[in-house]
This record gives sequence, structure tokens and C-alpha cells, in this order.
Amino acid sequence: MEKKEFVFNQPELKIVEINGQEITVRPFLSLAEQLALINNYIDTYFTPDENNISKDEYNLWGAEYALKLAIVDFCSSIEIKGAFENLLYGKGYQEIENAIVNYWDFRELLDETVKNIKSQIIQKNSLASLVEKAGLILNDLGESMKNFKPEDLNKLKEAGKELISSINESPIAKEVFADSERGK
Repeated sequence: MEKKEFVFNQPELKIVEINGQEITVRPFLSLAEQLALINNYIDTYFTPDENNISKDEYNLWGAEYALKLAIVDFCSSIEIKGAFENLLYGKGYQEIENAIVNYWDFRELLDETVKNIKSQIIQKNSLASLVEKAGLILNDLGESMKNFKPEDLNKLKEAGKELISSINESPIAKEVFADSERGK
């Protein structure tokens, strides 16, 4: 098979009008820019803002704001100076975003990355919680065994059932059982 040289031609610059001004937009996010945007978004998103009114453990607003600033900076002829929230949350930003041909592919990758990291955090926290519960049950069991009487056997059975129930309800255990059913 004969190999041919492939040359990627970036789309031509686009002109969009924002508030009566013509703005030049480079309609393509390079791979390096996408990686930088994703890394910055992840760093901001998973670092809670101390001034966050909603007290959410994630900083969605800050991450979205930083993302929009970076896209305007990377892809448009707009020089970022001062506060210009009206641009970021109005039709102006939408015009820039719509001019970038691979924006939605990038956005899908970004959202999937955030989803995967959240899933990993949940699994890690679930495992830690499960280990903690098992430790408490085993401690209780150890204390019970010191003064064990035959009638305490029912308590022991209940503790065992509770442990098994906790394990079965764990997202990690469900994933392990699903993997074993798929033959992994």
C-alpha cells in the first residue's frame, strides 16, 4: 500500500459580529489547547471555592467562567481586560463558541473526563466507608466475644447480615460483581 502525505488544513478564520464590532475567531481548538483547557477546568472544578454561596463541593461556576475566558483568549481577537461578564454570558460568547467547529467534540471529552473523575472519587469514598463500617462491626464483634454467651449468637448473626448487606450495597461491590459476570 502506498502511503500518502496527509496535510491538515485548519479552517479559515471567521468573522463574527458582537455588539457592532467585528471579531476574528480561529475556528479550531488544537489538541494542546484542549488538553490545557481540560486540565485547567479539572483543577478549578475539583477545588471548592471558599466563597461559594451554595457550599457545593465542586466549583462548577468557577470552572465554566475560566473555560469561557480561556476560549475567548485562545480563539478570538478580543483582548481580555477588566470585567466583561456581559460578553461571557450573552450572545457574544455564543457567537465565538458557535464559530469553533470542534467545540462540541471538545466539550463532550471534557464532560466525560469530569464524569469519570467524579465516579472515581465516589468509588474511593465508598470503599473507605465500607472499610470503616467493617471495622466498626468487627470491633463490636470483638467486644461481644469477650463476654460471649450462647444467646448472643443471634446478635452475631445480625452483625454478619449487616456486613453482607453493606458489602452488597457498595457501588464497588456491584462493579466487581458486574465484572465477574462479564468474565473479567
